[in-house]
Amino acid sequence: MFIAYLDTLHCTGNVSINRTAAGLTSAFNAGATINGNFTYTNNTAGETGFGNLANKTSIGGTITITANFITSNSFEMHRLVNQTNGGSITITNSLGFSVQNDTLLLSEMNISGYTGGQYGYFYKNAITGNVTIANDASYSGGYYTYLRSNIINGNTSIANNGSNVLLMPTRQAPEINPWAM
Repeated sequence: MFIAYLDTLHCTGNVSINRTAAGLTSAFNAGATINGNFTYTNNTAGETGFGNLANKTSIGGTITITANFITSNSFEMHRLVNQTNGGSITITNSLGFSVQNDTLLLSEMNISGYTGGQYGYFYKNAITGNVTIANDASYSGGYYTYLRSNIINGNTSIANNGSNVLLMPTRQAPEINPWAM
């Protein structure tokens, strides 16, 4: 299923996608403007991708994503921005994940049970809401989880249940200007 893959989507209302059969979902590759809420549900198998790193998707309302993969498939979400607080994102049993350059107002974001065969990337996001990231105990084989350059305004819980490396930046001391003393 391809939505706004080659051309930008402009929608004055809500957009809702309910995936009931296995297969690829690729939405907003060319970007989108949705004035209402965005809802996505996937309780089957198949890769899921929203946006890309070049084109922004602007959502005027809430964003609610529920993806519970019955077999591990990839999940990607790039450059989604929503304007109304209250939605949630729950990703369960994915094959790694890539969440990058998103600006989200949420109640919570939960990425849990992700497993090997793909890296976990959580880069350059600004999220207002509680965030939980936890891999499956079987997450192994050298695929790392990278958490970098994020701003999270809410409670944050990170759990490394598998044997792969979890890489988070260390806090650096502020640079001291000797001329200011």
